[in-house]
Amino acid sequence: MPVRARRKESAVGPLPRQSSLAVILVFAPDAPETLLQEACLAAASLGHSCEVSRGPRETVVVLSGTEDAEELGKRLASLGPVDLITLQEPGRYARLRTRRRFTGALVAGLGLFMTVGAAVPLAGFLLPPRRALMHEGQFRAADVAQLGENSARMVRFRGEPVLLVRQAGERYFALAALCPYMEDCLLEWSAERLQVVCPCHGDAFDLYGNVLRGPASVPLHSYVVERVGDGLYLNGEG
Repeated sequence: MPVRARRKESAVGPLPRQSSLAVILVFAPDAPETLLQEACLAAASLGHSCEVSRGPRETVVVLSGTEDAEELGKRLASLGPVDLITLQEPGRYARLRTRRRFTGALVAGLGLFMTVGAAVPLAGFLLPPRRALMHEGQFRAADVAQLGENSARMVRFRGEPVLLVRQAGERYFALAALCPYMEDCLLEWSAERLQVVCPCHGDAFDLYGNVLRGPASVPLHSYVVERVGDGLYLNGEG
């Protein structure tokens, strides 16, 4: 489910200069045309091309050119809340986004991923949580306030994507979020079905990781979730 991105108050540090740069901006599906035009004009001032694609879940703007990411980020900062994320696994990301019917040819050369407004679930996987704190050997995955009832949040634990789910009351579940069928798609939480589902292959799992519908035949790994104060912590034992 979409996760709202907030602007970081601290700088993310210098970004590498690249000979060929591709940047994706993901807006809310109802993003106004004026905002999209502003993004394209800012990119055009640096010689970047701009392509816009509207979808039912998000509006995608793809920028490509040769200017360095740091300067481009400065130009786009005026658009509002923005996260700059250095892509860690371009191959995996390209395959995943292609299966989700994004512009595969443009994503294939991706060097940087940028989210504005409503971010796609991958943002939590590519960027370590803002408050990566430890509590007696456990990993702080999220704040309690970040999860409403019957909602989920994608986090990154030990280098892997994990889906953190809150059910009614204080019932928390954490499951490996990479589809076990082909390991090329991130799972999502269905609040209507109360299941973890794969948007690529149609698999479904319960909150304990058991397979409810294939083609996957392997259950999801689960993690223990513990609330300590205002934080939710994970450890590797399920």
